Amino acid sequence: MDIVAVVLAGIAGLLVGSFANRLIVREPGYVVTDPKDLPEGADESLLDELEPVPTDLPPVPVLAVVRPGSWWRRWFPVTEVVMAATFAATVAELGWSAPTAATLFLVAALVTLAAVDLRVYRIPDRINFPSMAIGFGAIVVASLIDGAPATILGAAIGGFLYASMLFLAHLISPRGMGWGDVKLAWLMGFYLGWRGHEPGGVLDLVLGPLRAVLLGAALGSILGVLSGGAYAIARRSTKVVFPYGPSLAAGCTIAVVWGITPL
Repeated sequence: MDIVAVVLAGIAGLLVGSFANRLIVREPGYVVTDPKDLPEGADESLLDELEPVPTDLPPVPVLAVVRPGSWWRRWFPVTEVVMAATFAATVAELGWSAPTAATLFLVAALVTLAAVDLRVYRIPDRINFPSMAIGFGAIVVASLIDGAPATILGAAIGGFLYASMLFLAHLISPRGMGWGDVKLAWLMGFYLGWRGHEPGGVLDLVLGPLRAVLLGAALGSILGVLSGGAYAIARRSTKVVFPYGPSLAAGCTIAVVWGITPL
């Protein structure tokens, strides 16, 4: 493990986390001042943290974790630290390469999307759709640089499989699996299928991405049950609503970085 690369990745994660905070806080509907505007079933204690959107945000991202000030909210440092820790852990596990750089984009996108979902109970298209396009483009570039263009097909298959799987779950239980999670599945499936690609015949081309997608979905489901159960216990109610997107994102990240044989 290259300690210098890991430290640099952590620093880069802090900067990316600071930029992500600016996207998150400006998400339409993110700031809620009236309980009636909260998503159905949402915890009203969310209102305790809300203030008007800061009007004095610095013109460039500034690290809230090292700069006290009234312009940032109390969760700004959390986003930065989570992003930095995940960046560092990714580089520590995968080393530094073109595929790692593409994976770091996935980490940045999923942390940002999960942070929004935790507040507004939806996956924002204005962040998710560009992330899908950029993420697939990063996969294509990384695959070509790495001399493994065949893995691009695995990415496409993975995206289709994961989106189809969650679409079926959405049809069965729209309340349990939101439409935003289905759209998020394309981004996660691209990376899972890419990492799970196995050379061989037609069957291998499908089975590799399928196994990777199932692993990501299983990890996301387990984390969703655990986090949702803990949240219900903390709220002392079985009727609470807890967003599923962050659990899916965490499961995908674990599967892509640690759970699948490196490219």
